[in-house]
Amino acid sequence: MPTQPNTLPSRDLDLHKLFEKHVLRFASRHTQRSYRNDWKKFVLEVERELDVVLAHPADLTEELFLAWLHSVEHAELELNQKARDKRQTSRRRQVACLSSFCGHLVRQNLLGSNPCDDLPLPPPSLQGHLRTEALNPEEMELLLDSVTKAKQQATTARESASADLREIVVWTLLTVGMRVGELCTLRICDVLHSPSGLQLSLSLKGGHDHSPFVHPMTAKKILRYIEMYRTPAKKEEPLFVRAHLSAGGRGALRKSSLRMTHLTQYGVYQIVRDSVQKAGIQKKISPHSLRASLATALILQGTPLLHVKNLLGHTSVDTTNIYLKRSQEEAEAATLQLDTQHMFDYHTKV
Repeated sequence: MPTQPNTLPSRDLDLHKLFEKHVLRFASRHTQRSYRNDWKKFVLEVERELDVVLAHPADLTEELFLAWLHSVEHAELELNQKARDKRQTSRRRQVACLSSFCGHLVRQNLLGSNPCDDLPLPPPSLQGHLRTEALNPEEMELLLDSVTKAKQQATTARESASADLREIVVWTLLTVGMRVGELCTLRICDVLHSPSGLQLSLSLKGGHDHSPFVHPMTAKKILRYIEMYRTPAKKEEPLFVRAHLSAGGRGALRKSSLRMTHLTQYGVYQIVRDSVQKAGIQKKISPHSLRASLATALILQGTPLLHVKNLLGHTSVDTTNIYLKRSQEEAEAATLQLDTQHMFDYHTKV
């Protein structure tokens, strides 16, 4: 039986203030901005199409959400298929935002039940979730070899620092399957030593914690990177940083000649883009492409879907199913030969 809504002074039940408090629970500024935009758009559409002004949690009913969906679906009928798919993707994101907020109100005893639970939605578009291409295993191995050889061929301190960062970023993204935001927020203290191997303590979307195991070859590179560049740093400082050669720094690499700056998401995009180009791979690849590449290859190799879900930190296996669809297409094309990809054996066993 649904819990009866709590009775608080009306000044404490301003719907927009409650939403703002909910948004501030998320650590990611990107998530906060996205949620605010989706909420603002929803409020404006409800006022324009339904002539309803939202002010109190009790205004959020299933009937309201159904009427809102009907109005926006009707407006989409005149759009072409590409624009309609884009709107549907946006609408799914909006409903996820609204469902999250309503769930928060339920937990605060301000709503009896979540009115978004049974809303009809179009199925997720595979194309919408896979806007960038993925690498096949041969290209993955080519990329890893390329960044490693570039490090070995560096002749100056500046080249060594740049190549070391490029290698560790690409190897970590491609063998751990983490998101770019998770990589940039990693701290030195998030590197965990356990009897089974090295783990990384990640803070995922929604505030969930996740500690995936690291491939042994990547683990060695991370430990070497810490020794080379982060040994003097405090444990709470970022794990991955850009190392700049200070004025007067010449010849062999010396820690005293390096200046460290925080690695940004844009910086990671640049590293991945440049590394892919230097490897001679003619694809549009982003950091998220490397995550998708790992998931697809593991599924093709026969790794259970639940194991891939846990590795990627997905809260629902439905999200992981997106990569299952991709792997089925790859398998039908018969273009992959995973038996030579020794690096994936580790993830299958974990």
